[in-house]
Amino acid sequence: MTRVTTGSAWQWWRATHRGRLSAIKKYAPDILAIETLFFNKNIKTAVGVAEARGAILVAAGNTSLSVVEYSPQQIKSAVTGYGGADKTAVARMLPLLLSLPEKKRLDDELDAIAIGITALSIGSSRH
Repeated sequence: MTRVTTGSAWQWWRATHRGRLSAIKKYAPDILAIETLFFNKNIKTAVGVAEARGAILVAAGNTSLSVVEYSPQQIKSAVTGYGGADKTAVARMLPLLLSLPEKKRLDDELDAIAIGITALSIGSSRH
């Protein structure tokens, strides 16, 4: 993902949109799986997530890519078998499910992998 650390918000949105659009065109996925928005106590974080999500959804729309959304509980349930699992439990399950090499991963990477697993397990019955 392209990170814009300086400049205005519109530059960040444009970079996010262009980066996702480029990835969609390069990898030609069948669907785009994304986590539904949830209310966050940190308003600044929630706004940033909503803005990034919007840029990603516009990129999907520009390519007519189908979008599926999953709640945090659906994602946790698909990965751990329990919708109330914490992030640590999800992080521990991912290497077991996918035979991933041991390495420290960013929360965003873990979230993306978990959403992908959810799309494969839940989504196969939807599409």
